[in-house]
Amino acid sequence: MLLRPIELLQIWTGGLSFHGGLAGVVLASVLFAREHRVPWRRLADGLVLSAPFAILLVRCANFVNAELYGRVAPAWVPWAMRFPTDPAAARVSPELKDGPLVGGRLARPGTLAGLFLLGYAAARFLVEFTRQPDAQFAGPGNALGTVFGPLSMGQVLSLGVALRGVALLWWRPRARGPGGGAGDGS
Repeated sequence: MLLRPIELLQIWTGGLSFHGGLAGVVLASVLFAREHRVPWRRLADGLVLSAPFAILLVRCANFVNAELYGRVAPAWVPWAMRFPTDPAAARVSPELKDGPLVGGRLARPGTLAGLFLLGYAAARFLVEFTRQPDAQFAGPGNALGTVFGPLSMGQVLSLGVALRGVALLWWRPRARGPGGGAGDGS
């Protein structure tokens, strides 16, 4: 993909990950905030209020579609779901094939957005240890699909999301001069 960056725009070949969708929302919200002269940090705080519910709905759809499930678990794990559509389940353990299918004001604008980004990044980073590796990165010499040392692509991208969350929490925009109104920090 890095050799052919045009593939980044071909969303019909595999859809968008959360990270790509987040980049699109950030870009759109920055443009909206500029056009309507709305402090972006306040807008970001409002937008993240709907994000957990949206993520829940997307994950429910992933479950129904039998996609983005975890790694194949041993048969003795009582809480594990076994998806017969998973080709890795048959390779790892043939007996798994027959398993069941199963509003208010904040003192510092940007705080909610920063906390959400940090929380999502931490949760996603940890969940990546249990997810089936992305097919485009996994292979005979790289069964875990790592892309940067021991980290998966989702973990690398989540580190970037976490850094943005930290920046929102600690970076304070400059106050504008007299008559110019307050900046994004108001």
